[in-house]
Amino acid sequence: MSQSPIEDFSEATVMRYRQGWQALNRLLHEDRSFSGHERHNAYLNCGGSGKFADVSTVTGLDFAEDGRAIGPVDWDFDGDLDLWMTNRTAPRVRFLANQIEAEGSFVSFQLEGNGKGTNRDAIGARVTVHLGTQPLIKSVHAGESFLSQSSQWMHFGLGPHDSPVDVTVDWPGGGEEHFKTLELNQFYVLRQGSGQAERWQKPNGILDLKKGNADLPLPEPEANARIVLADGVALPTLKTPSGEIISLKGQATLVTLWATWCRPCLEELATWSGSADRFRQGGLNVLALNVDEEADGRAKAGEILHKLKVPFRHQFVAPESVRGLDIIQRAALDRWEALPIPCSFLVDAQGLVAAIYKGPVEVDVILADAKQLFGADQATRRDAAIPFPGTWTHDPTTADPLYAASHFVDHNLVPAALDYIRLATELDQRVRPGHFGPTTFADRYYVMATLLREQGLADEAIEAYSHSSQLNPRDLRSRRDLGDLLKSRGRAREAVAQWQAAEAINPRDLDVQQRLAMTHLQLSQAKEALPHLQRLVTARPGDARMRYLLGTALQETGQLTLAIQAFEETTRLNANLLNADNNIAWIRATHPDSTMRDGAEALRLAQAVNAKSGNQNPNLLHTLSAAYAETGQFKLAVQTADRALALLEADKKSPPAKTAAAQKAIQTQRAHYAEGKPFRDPKLAR
Repeated sequence: MSQSPIEDFSEATVMRYRQGWQALNRLLHEDRSFSGHERHNAYLNCGGSGKFADVSTVTGLDFAEDGRAIGPVDWDFDGDLDLWMTNRTAPRVRFLANQIEAEGSFVSFQLEGNGKGTNRDAIGARVTVHLGTQPLIKSVHAGESFLSQSSQWMHFGLGPHDSPVDVTVDWPGGGEEHFKTLELNQFYVLRQGSGQAERWQKPNGILDLKKGNADLPLPEPEANARIVLADGVALPTLKTPSGEIISLKGQATLVTLWATWCRPCLEELATWSGSADRFRQGGLNVLALNVDEEADGRAKAGEILHKLKVPFRHQFVAPESVRGLDIIQRAALDRWEALPIPCSFLVDAQGLVAAIYKGPVEVDVILADAKQLFGADQATRRDAAIPFPGTWTHDPTTADPLYAASHFVDHNLVPAALDYIRLATELDQRVRPGHFGPTTFADRYYVMATLLREQGLADEAIEAYSHSSQLNPRDLRSRRDLGDLLKSRGRAREAVAQWQAAEAINPRDLDVQQRLAMTHLQLSQAKEALPHLQRLVTARPGDARMRYLLGTALQETGQLTLAIQAFEETTRLNANLLNADNNIAWIRATHPDSTMRDGAEALRLAQAVNAKSGNQNPNLLHTLSAAYAETGQFKLAVQTADRALALLEADKKSPPAKTAAAQKAIQTQRAHYAEGKPFRDPKLAR
């Protein structure tokens, strides 16, 4: 079982943790044992030796069920502790009465706080029973074991001790209280501040649990099951092995899966064939789908149908369709048991599954279900879905095709998941208007869009995201993800519109702010990027990259003093972001205003960043050549510009247009240096 991360939250650790939970989740859904059928263990403290003895078998506590919690309590107030146990598997609850002949004495306390400095239940109080040099100490807890609480009586077994005891209580609100000379084999209530132990008497009428069989016989699990769905779910698309869609023709139908090698299937088909008139009178068609995949089996299927004189419509079904039906029945009760054969699906005229029958089913049951469920409201369906009556505290739930779709995805059947969401959504919109609200359909379109995007179907995904946003304009996810997809398709301005809508929904979403900032910069919209970058820097003061981009936007909008400050802070946060110092050097070397220039500072910064880059970056060398020129070293300026041009010429990875633009800029500035003139960047004078 996976251990919860405590200090290490690395991607690898978190992934292992999630994988552990996924494995556990699968075990539980497949009705597997959580404990690997390991029997319960009980250990006896061997006194002062520090050793324990395994007494699991001799005490009768070595049950094989998946245990969860154990709560000790003196249920019958006879001076020894009995046990209540809960399990994940049946029996869910066990009571074990302690019938060991006790040798020795005990004393038991119930604490009551004053409700001022201490809570009334005295949670956190510590009780000490003084037995010479070996005191016994216990604390009052608010919870013990797994999702459970033991008795609030503080039970102390005293062994051979035969004289009154003194007791000390350390109350959680502060203060120590002593209770003197308490008699043995008694129950006491200790009230904070009273100084006196109040003897408590066992009340009359305590429930006496009847003795039962410790090895409770449990019924053997059966493969057969009748599952009435509280809300109809869409039947997945059914196809023949050749890919032809199997239509139910808008009629109420019992779809049954059978195989030539399945004797119960043949017996069921024979029985049903004899009741064909009853099916017709009940307004129910029968569709027999053969699951045999081999040619011999399919040939035999025709012979069997002819021999049994099966009057129903019958076809062969593709394995993919059988898997789809399997997934639907797994999702129906959230139990991941394999689809049995035979298995039948009771489908109404709209294409909604009303009931699933695992194993053979009687004709009377089918017809009764069809009469009760077809056209029934949700409350009626829900009541029919449970085996006993009761009072409901909430409205009936509605089926969610996204859960079944997630099963398709888990089985790597993404196209089938998409097909099922589409089919269920179209069905619900057509035959159950008003059954679901617009946000429900918005969620479905959002999932569809996400799956379509993963399948590389970008145009269809954009349409689905857009539909989701129209149905639920306040859904930030659809706006954000649609923007991402639009930008990846080269539609940056449309992406900005979606992210602006997302920003209006949640202005504090920093991921959306970052998307807007980056895209505005890429669109040469530095002014529009500034407010987003300022919010990001405020929220993430240690983010050197955002600080650098803020400096870039400030520089492009002519706020050079603030830009230099942002670049200096960038370098302080991350000295490896060389462009920050490079930009300062460029401003100090080329600004038309002499008050902004500082040739010595420009040269110092430019030499430093080029040294770190190994003098192999043409952009950094470009700035260094300008710094040399500003300090009057025109020969070095020309040589450095030539070095930058040579590197650009050898660069085969950068886009040709970008390389050509850089070459033209350096060549223009080199001409200034060759004439003994420094370069002045007119863009900085804005």
